[in-house]
Amino acid sequence: MAAAERDLRYRAVAIYPEAVQGVCEWLVSATRGKDWREVLTGSAKYMADSFGYEAEDAFVSGLT
Repeated sequence: MAAAERDLRYRAVAIYPEAVQGVCEWLVSATRGKDWREVLTGSAKYMADSFGYEAEDAFVSGLT
């Protein structure tokens, strides 16, 4: 980043923690009470198989 700032005069619009916080807040708000795959259809196409919900449910059930 230092080279981009020096050589290209790049200036970040936000620092990473602030940007991530805003995105996370939006994701939680946009999907609250909904199936995320219906809200984020583009992401669901590529990410739906990335999460082992059944395995997680089975693990959590075994804890109680």
